[in-house]
Amino acid sequence: MINMIIHIIFYYHKNHVKSNGYIDPTPDSGFVDSTAFSSKQPRTFFESKTIRPHLDKSMRTSKENARYRMESEPPFTCLAMANFFIDQGVRYDSPVTNLKLQSLLYFTYCILVLRHKQAMLDEEPQAWRNGPVFSGIYHRFKYFGKGTIRFPMDLAFDIFPVIKDKDVLNIMKMVWEIFGIYSDKILSGTSRTSIAWKKVYNPKDQDLIRTITVEHILKHEQHSFLNYY
Repeated sequence: MINMIIHIIFYYHKNHVKSNGYIDPTPDSGFVDSTAFSSKQPRTFFESKTIRPHLDKSMRTSKENARYRMESEPPFTCLAMANFFIDQGVRYDSPVTNLKLQSLLYFTYCILVLRHKQAMLDEEPQAWRNGPVFSGIYHRFKYFGKGTIRFPMDLAFDIFPVIKDKDVLNIMKMVWEIFGIYSDKILSGTSRTSIAWKKVYNPKDQDLIRTITVEHILKHEQHSFLNYY
């Protein structure tokens, strides 16, 4: 099964992937130059004491002040899942960009929906031009632009959501182990093979953002590779 997935990924990377990043449907993208971040970063956010002092104050926190909100039942916070993948990327030196993060979130979300037949996160993906996007997560991390996301975000007041459900954690780990090694462009191309995204996205009316609902996923992804897990 893994060999089949790898074949699919490389096929679409070779024949379909042309995009370099997401198109922000809002007028203020707020992107910054990713070269402003030092390459000498701590191995993971949770092993560091402080984040780079030149970042905006609202984006900084410390290990001593961090608190964790454990989540054991759905709907889980989409930010908790995003933080998991970001921390994995830093830990294993496999850069996670906004483009890659959105693909990892979408794959995980689809697998969870297909398994549990219900919404499992507090946010549903939307059909954007370059693939499925969790809008709230995009706007939280868009300041990294196309560069690597180097640390997780808190909900507020240094409170970090953490998913504790074993089944969900196992699926998140599985998605990372299978897809985490691939580039953002390869994963973005793979996410655009989603039938649910194709059915919802309307290239003739890009100003209208449509939600990919649980019903869309259950109807159109039953026979996709995401339903083999």
